[in-house]
Amino acid sequence: MVLVHGAPDRSRSFRRVVGLLGDLDVVTYDRRGYGESLDARPATSLDDHVRDLVAVVEVELVGSAAARPVTLVGHSFGCNVVVATAIARPDLIASIGVWELPIPWVEWWPTPAFRDGLVPIAQAADADQLGEDFARNNLRPGTWDGLAPERQRQLRVEGRAFQADIRSITGDPYDITELRTPIVLACGSTTTTGHREAAHILAGMLDAPLMDVEGAGHFGPANHPEDFAELVRRAVALAAA
Repeated sequence: MVLVHGAPDRSRSFRRVVGLLGDLDVVTYDRRGYGESLDARPATSLDDHVRDLVAVVEVELVGSAAARPVTLVGHSFGCNVVVATAIARPDLIASIGVWELPIPWVEWWPTPAFRDGLVPIAQAADADQLGEDFARNNLRPGTWDGLAPERQRQLRVEGRAFQADIRSITGDPYDITELRTPIVLACGSTTTTGHREAAHILAGMLDAPLMDVEGAGHFGPANHPEDFAELVRRAVALAAA
């Protein structure tokens, strides 16, 4: 199974989750423009991410174990890559799991303020500055100035991929009702950006199981790795059902 990280983020955010899944064959990768894939050209659309994930599945899993079912689990923006891939290639994907899937383009998204807040990110004139600003806002006060110059450069450059990712979900990249792959959803009880409410709506719309994790927020892999690992196991179990 493959874990797909959010934006801006990288696969190392799953390290505690992977440590809890030693009995599973888990693959992680840095999406284009982040971490080890920093030098890759940012995606021009969600389709680029789908092609990348299909390549990971075909090379890492299908190629080494023919006919084995593949499960994808995503966090935040990575959920969009997972869902879009399952819609595009249902022949490869047996089941999926999503932790707070953001689909702000749907008319029923619960918090218009979240959707509206994506616009200045998508339209920012300086993507490198966007990367720095995001990092400064999410690090402890004063932390940025103590980072090594190379680390600062990486976070700035990742702003380009972050902006590209946000642009890809300000349109209408896929229709969630076209999903036919078994799915399990998860959300945190403390999330206030509409993701939790949306997860409940989607669970009813797709007739899918839902984990509403008490005390958790949006950043499940980092802050609630045990619960994210449970999401993974439930998604894998769907493949065997």
